[in-house]
Amino acid sequence: MKLCTKVILYIHGKGGSCLEAYKKNCPDFDMIGIDYDSYLPWIAQNQIKSVYDEASIGHSRISIAR
Repeated sequence: MKLCTKVILYIHGKGGSCLEAYKKNCPDFDMIGIDYDSYLPWIAQNQIKSVYDEASIGHSRISIAR
């Protein structure tokens, strides 16, 4: 099995998710949904950056969708 080196970080925020639609339309990408739990931008920024940093370890290409 070939390891996927591309990932889409889908930022859907509080309670929403269209991750399944992205999975169906982008089969060559790993998918990570980011559900931040704050209305404060500086806190959400830290949560998103943390997920991005973790994804960058195992992937050579990172795309962001919202």
